[in-house]
Amino acid sequence: MSNFSDNTFHPVTGKIEMAHWIDNHFGRHHYAVKFPNDDTYYDPFTDKCERVGPQAMKLISELEVLINEAGDASMKLISELEVLVNEAGDA
Repeated sequence: MSNFSDNTFHPVTGKIEMAHWIDNHFGRHHYAVKFPNDDTYYDPFTDKCERVGPQAMKLISELEVLINEAGDASMKLISELEVLVNEAGDA
């Protein structure tokens, strides 16, 4: 029996969460996936629970940083454009 925890896509929320994988729950070497805030035992074959490996988690983290940086840059650009528009209106 090999139980473990891993980052997993939640089949209902679509979010990545730490889930407990329970061996032999649905039969010999047929895992169940249990999320901490959910009473349901999901079948990874029918409920589309997928583990998210460390490389994917690293890429997701890097993308989140880029998205935040892009958002900050966009807000700065909007502020600068507003200043230019106000200056043009005052001229």
